[in-house]
Amino acid sequence: VQSSRGPEGNIMIDLYEVAGIKGMFLANKKIDNQVKTFITYNKGRDWRLLQAPDTDLRGDPVHCLLP
Repeated sequence: VQSSRGPEGNIMIDLYEVAGIKGMFLANKKIDNQVKTFITYNKGRDWRLLQAPDTDLRGDPVHCLLP
Protein backbone atom coordinates (compact mmCIF):
# COMPACT_ATOMS: atom_id res chain seq x y z
CA VAL A 1 0.00 0.00 0.00
CA GLN A 2 1.44 3.36 -0.98
CA SER A 3 -0.28 6.61 -0.07
CA SER A 4 0.44 10.28 -0.50
CA ARG A 5 -2.48 11.33 1.71
CA GLY A 6 -2.54 12.17 5.38
CA PRO A 7 -0.33 14.17 7.70
CA GLU A 8 2.67 11.86 7.18
CA GLY A 9 2.83 12.63 3.47
CA ASN A 10 4.09 9.86 1.20
CA ILE A 11 4.16 6.58 3.16
CA MET A 12 4.66 2.96 2.15
CA ILE A 13 3.24 0.01 4.09
CA ASP A 14 3.41 -3.78 3.54
CA LEU A 15 0.11 -5.36 4.62
CA TYR A 16 -0.42 -9.09 5.21
CA GLU A 17 -3.64 -10.92 6.05
CA VAL A 18 -3.13 -13.85 8.43
CA ALA A 19 -4.69 -16.88 6.75
CA GLY A 20 -7.23 -18.75 8.86
CA ILE A 21 -7.72 -16.01 11.48
CA LYS A 22 -10.50 -13.56 10.66
CA GLY A 23 -9.66 -9.91 11.17
CA MET A 24 -5.94 -10.39 11.91
CA PHE A 25 -3.48 -8.40 9.81
CA LEU A 26 0.24 -7.59 10.06
CA ALA A 27 1.71 -4.42 8.61
CA ASN A 28 5.31 -3.28 8.17
CA LYS A 29 5.83 0.47 8.13
CA LYS A 30 9.09 2.36 7.69
CA ILE A 31 9.46 4.92 10.50
CA ASP A 32 12.67 6.93 10.96
CA ASN A 33 14.64 4.55 8.67
CA GLN A 34 13.53 1.52 10.73
CA VAL A 35 10.88 -1.03 9.80
CA LYS A 36 8.25 -1.43 12.52
CA THR A 37 5.74 -4.31 12.53
CA PHE A 38 2.20 -3.65 13.71
CA ILE A 39 -0.65 -6.12 14.37
CA THR A 40 -4.43 -5.82 14.45
CA TYR A 41 -7.01 -8.35 15.64
CA ASN A 42 -10.11 -6.38 14.54
CA LYS A 43 -9.72 -5.73 10.80
CA GLY A 44 -7.56 -2.65 11.25
CA ARG A 45 -9.58 -0.65 13.75
CA ASP A 46 -6.83 -0.81 16.40
CA TRP A 47 -3.12 -1.33 15.68
CA ARG A 48 -0.23 -1.94 18.08
CA LEU A 49 3.46 -2.66 17.74
CA LEU A 50 4.25 -6.36 17.59
CA GLN A 51 6.45 -7.42 20.51
CA ALA A 52 9.69 -9.18 19.55
CA PRO A 53 10.36 -12.62 21.10
CA ASP A 54 12.80 -12.94 24.00
CA THR A 55 15.05 -15.35 22.03
CA ASP A 56 15.69 -16.18 18.39
CA LEU A 57 15.44 -19.66 16.80
CA ARG A 58 18.90 -20.60 18.14
CA GLY A 59 18.01 -19.54 21.67
CA ASP A 60 20.15 -16.40 21.59
CA PRO A 61 18.62 -13.37 23.34
CA VAL A 62 16.93 -10.72 21.20
CA HIS A 63 17.51 -7.18 22.43
CA CYS A 64 14.48 -5.33 21.10
CA LEU A 65 12.58 -2.87 23.28
CA LEU A 66 9.36 -1.14 22.32
CA PRO A 67 9.45 2.64 22.65
